[in-house]
Amino acid sequence: EDKLISLYDDKLSLIHSSLEGLEFKVDIENKSYDFKSQILGDFSAQNLCVCILCAHYLGIKLEKIQKQVLNINSVEHRLQVLSREP
Repeated sequence: EDKLISLYDDKLSLIHSSLEGLEFKVDIENKSYDFKSQILGDFSAQNLCVCILCAHYLGIKLEKIQKQVLNINSVEHRLQVLSREP
C-alpha cells in the first residue's frame, strides 16, 4: 500500500506576521490558497499549515478550512496583545 508523505515546509510561503495576526499561502495540489488567522507569531503558520493539510487530506473543503482558520482565537494569556500603545 502506498503511503502519503507530505512535507509542509515546501507548501508554506509568504508569511506576514503582525499584531493583527497572520497572512500566509499554502500550496495544495499545485494551487496556492490564501489564509488569514488572528493567531500571533510567524511560527504559528507552520503549525496551522500542518492542520490545514491534514484537514484537506481528510476531505474537508478548503473554503471551510479557510473560514475556520480565520476564526481561531488564541489561548488567553498566551501571545496575547495587551496594549497597542506603549
